[in-house]
Amino acid sequence: MNTTKNGSTKPMLINIVCIAVILIGAWAWFRGYAGRPGSAHLDQYTVWGLYITLFLFLEATGVGAMFIAAVSKDLKYRLQLALAGVVSLAAASLAIMADLGGIGNSWRMFLTPNLSSPIFLDVLFLSLALLCGLFFIVTLSKGKQPKISAAATALMSVLLPFGTAILFITLPGRMGWSSSLEVAVFLAQAALAGLCCFIILGYRKFDDFGKLSKWLMSFLIINLALIVGEITLSLYDSGIESLPLRTLMTGEYAILFWLWIIGGLVCPIVMTFYKKSTAMAAGLGLGGILLAKFLFVIKGNMYPFLRAGQGLKIDILNSGLAGHQKVAAYIPTFEECLVAFAVVAFMILAYNLLSQVFAKTTAMPQNLETEKEISG
Repeated sequence: MNTTKNGSTKPMLINIVCIAVILIGAWAWFRGYAGRPGSAHLDQYTVWGLYITLFLFLEATGVGAMFIAAVSKDLKYRLQLALAGVVSLAAASLAIMADLGGIGNSWRMFLTPNLSSPIFLDVLFLSLALLCGLFFIVTLSKGKQPKISAAATALMSVLLPFGTAILFITLPGRMGWSSSLEVAVFLAQAALAGLCCFIILGYRKFDDFGKLSKWLMSFLIINLALIVGEITLSLYDSGIESLPLRTLMTGEYAILFWLWIIGGLVCPIVMTFYKKSTAMAAGLGLGGILLAKFLFVIKGNMYPFLRAGQGLKIDILNSGLAGHQKVAAYIPTFEECLVAFAVVAFMILAYNLLSQVFAKTTAMPQNLETEKEISG
């Protein structure tokens, strides 16, 4: 009797806490509205920071989870994973809305779009991915094995990070983002994030979990190889394009950079190789992606190669590498942190509520055990 009571009370308490955090975040959003701390403006050369980091991270997690759900054959697992993917993308949309400063600016993307802008392409792909994911969930909830919606969901799960990468690498003056290698990095991080999400949700009873562990190690190695290749290129490149990454490795963000490489890539690879806790390795991998996205945002805003004479306001500058001035270190504002917590709380709340709704009509598993130790 106590077990049942505790089992029903715990999700309710989590939901109540999430609602409280969302309300506090809404207060912080309005406080930072219209040019106050917490909003970004296109006429300023500023580090976009926490909101864009959260958008990129949630997008990677969302499309990764949705892709695995689309290609999976197990109905009950793919439904739960599809729900996680859709709510992650919905939360990513909220993070972007917070960055734009308000709902009105978001609607202008649809009402008066610039069809030649990469931003329109990204917004279009994000909207289509959400619609495909929702349609996929509805068809799954009816106990069917949908082919058309699964194929559309898988396609949009690839196109969305591809479009986002194109958006960033084509922005003028952002040398830290200009490498075409970022397209491969975005896709590889999305694949890794989806696999980590699949493992963390607690699928230790999956038929071939040992194979999942090997896939995890493979994608971790791919991500590590891409960043090692980028580091190698920057060491042999004497141009200004290499300055942002070299500064990340040696400057004020060096602790976060090497924490990502060692804690988010190397350690999980070693753990999966020696068949230690796969769930913990997946958690470290997912945390590494969050750090990677934050450092990616920093990398593109570090050196202001577009000057104030071109109509941009430049933040406080400090001395950087090779005699170039760089933007002062970015520290998220109090309002930004509250809004970011609210976005995460929205994702948790939406997932809990939707899981309860679909669990009443489907065979979706509830209260799956978290993995403690995988040794095979």
